[in-house]
Amino acid sequence: MNAYAYTAYDREGRRRSGLLEAGSLKEARERLTARGLLPKDVRPAAGGRPAGRACPPELRVALYRELAAMTQAGVPLVEALTLALDAGEFQPVAVGLAGLRDRIRQGDSLAVALETVPLGAGPDEVAALEAAAAVGQTPRVLERLADLLDERRAIREKVAAALFYPVLVLGAALIVAVLMFGFMLPRFNAQLMEAGVPIPPITRLVLGGGRVLLVLLALVVGGLVIGLPLARRSRRRRPAWQIAWDRRLYHLPVWGRARVALVGLRFARTLSLLLEGGLNAVQALRHAGAAVGSPWVAQQLAAETEAVRQGADLADALQRVSPFGETLSGWVRAGQAAGELPRLLEQAACRFQQTWERRLARALGLLEPLLLLFVGGIVLLVALAILLPILALNQQLI
Repeated sequence: MNAYAYTAYDREGRRRSGLLEAGSLKEARERLTARGLLPKDVRPAAGGRPAGRACPPELRVALYRELAAMTQAGVPLVEALTLALDAGEFQPVAVGLAGLRDRIRQGDSLAVALETVPLGAGPDEVAALEAAAAVGQTPRVLERLADLLDERRAIREKVAAALFYPVLVLGAALIVAVLMFGFMLPRFNAQLMEAGVPIPPITRLVLGGGRVLLVLLALVVGGLVIGLPLARRSRRRRPAWQIAWDRRLYHLPVWGRARVALVGLRFARTLSLLLEGGLNAVQALRHAGAAVGSPWVAQQLAAETEAVRQGADLADALQRVSPFGETLSGWVRAGQAAGELPRLLEQAACRFQQTWERRLARALGLLEPLLLLFVGGIVLLVALAILLPILALNQQLI
């Protein structure tokens, strides 16, 4: 029996979708017809094309933890996936889980099934599970994968939360600037001219600067709307351009140093997981390089992977990787000497994480005062542009 995902219509013409167990595609259609449903699309949940949406990282974390707990307790993997399917938490990705279970029923390993079924698992996850199955450490690696994904999610949420206030302040400042320079000040200027009040130089300057600001803002918004999709397509079609752009990010004054620590954190933790799962240095280096999220660093790691394959020392290879190689290579040498490379890499990841959090806090500490000065400068200019003509008018009346 296999799981089939279906879309059908009932007697009232309402659309229905879900899963059913059947021995064949024909039997699945017959069962739907027997239920009074008109089949529109019936396909195996473990089919070659995507059957359902990808599993979000937070759901994959919960899935890996549940599978780890159940397999450690002696529950077979197929039965563990069946129990997960019955849980309401995984209903949004039930089709993908059913396909995963059917692949394993057919004899595939969990790693191979994850490659086939579109649940969103990355190449590092697949490689770690494949190595773990070979050495019998699947439950342990599932738990470590859950920890790794949970940490990545926490990092994204921390960055989003840290940037929320500055982005909110900047957005409010831009809205106020558009309203003041685009509507209020021009009308105020027209009324002053009708009243014959001389316009102070600062008011003329603010009005002229406001027009320039509005034009620049319109160009920036238009450029973002049109340019971002084109830039994404260009990045996909021109890897060299993507690598060059990524390399420049490391030279930014504040963000560049924080990015070094973030990429080092991702790489060290992923490499530790893969080595702990049973991969050799060459395989672990290749998959960890694909998971760092930095095309420039990934290109360097790909070249050093080939060097390690030809006999180079892992620590020497990592030392040649910019921008974090000098820091990480010492930890790798210590781990190789002690015979505990995964544990030392985990310690290096903790050090990178501390550095990243410290630099992120420092960057935000600089950003918030700069934004307040920017908003205060706009308010001061607008206030002077309005108050000086009013004072001039009062002097004329006196």
